[in-house]
Amino acid sequence: MKVVHLPCYQENPYQSLLFKALQLRGIKAIDGGGGGNFLRSILFRWKPDVVHFHWLHPYVLRPSALMSWLRTFRFLAEVLLIRITGRRIVWTLHNISNHEGRYPHIERFAGHWLGKIAHRIICHSHFAADQAVDGLGIVRSKIHVTPHPSYIGSYPDVVKPEVARKQLGLNPTSTILLFVGRVCAYKGVSELISAVLLLADKNENIELVIAGRPQSKEYEGELVELANHHPRIHFHLHYIADEELPTYFGAADVVVFPFQQILTSGSVVLAMNFGRACIAPRIGAIPETLPPTQTDLTYDPQDENGLSHCINQAIQMQSNLPAIGAENRRCSETWTWDKLAADCEAIYRKNSS
Repeated sequence: MKVVHLPCYQENPYQSLLFKALQLRGIKAIDGGGGGNFLRSILFRWKPDVVHFHWLHPYVLRPSALMSWLRTFRFLAEVLLIRITGRRIVWTLHNISNHEGRYPHIERFAGHWLGKIAHRIICHSHFAADQAVDGLGIVRSKIHVTPHPSYIGSYPDVVKPEVARKQLGLNPTSTILLFVGRVCAYKGVSELISAVLLLADKNENIELVIAGRPQSKEYEGELVELANHHPRIHFHLHYIADEELPTYFGAADVVVFPFQQILTSGSVVLAMNFGRACIAPRIGAIPETLPPTQTDLTYDPQDENGLSHCINQAIQMQSNLPAIGAENRRCSETWTWDKLAADCEAIYRKNSS
């Protein structure tokens, strides 16, 4: 069996790990590229049995609304033609619309109709499944829910805290908060900085590390200006390579995810894999992902003081954070790529319930 995945991104190990797990099951996973034209390659070059879509925005969004609508209708017509040729269409719903908020109504329109054309939809949480039904009008019987797999074994072991903190120039006794990953507005980074600034003046036992590539130079400038050279806010504003991650996670007491919006978060799973406690709002799939031991570190996104309260809680319970992190890792160990591959195989072969 041959399955082409569209689009494919090398920065995120999600697809490469899924490909390996599928190949162990005798399924040839084909990298369909990063968002170009695919119809001719599917019909005449790859000739797959299944076409598995992941993200839609590379195929439907263009600089203008008019061009995006035209591209959307073309995309849907091509997918329908592929289905007519007898190939099975599968879509993993990673998000409802793109994080940058470009023409979300167009992307939702595309998702609604792709949901009708596709044979099966894969969601990584029951919340995502509900969103697919309520937000996109997808028939629930088409949806299969399976947990987002963990990244355990895909990265080097976490660096010991004392070593990691020395490498990053951090106080060995401070409560270290970490934000790591693409630095984007929808992830609430400016709100995180503001919360830390309020607490830092009252509590010297706190430091914040922001590590990742900003979405733009303008946004980078906004964040640096907001922090105002505070000595306990540390910027590492560049792409964080895989081999660097164990040092950043090793230095952290708690990883903060001040998301403004999210559906499924692989970054929360990654923090759990590294055995770290997490601060996060109770939105999207996060309440399903984090175990009950995390309750004191999650907050209502409508509470304007929720993030600050959780950070203060983390400071107060610093000695308990390693145990919370250990439970996070134990919980995430059960989410395997083989399980996801098995579910995908059943869907590809029309055997899923």
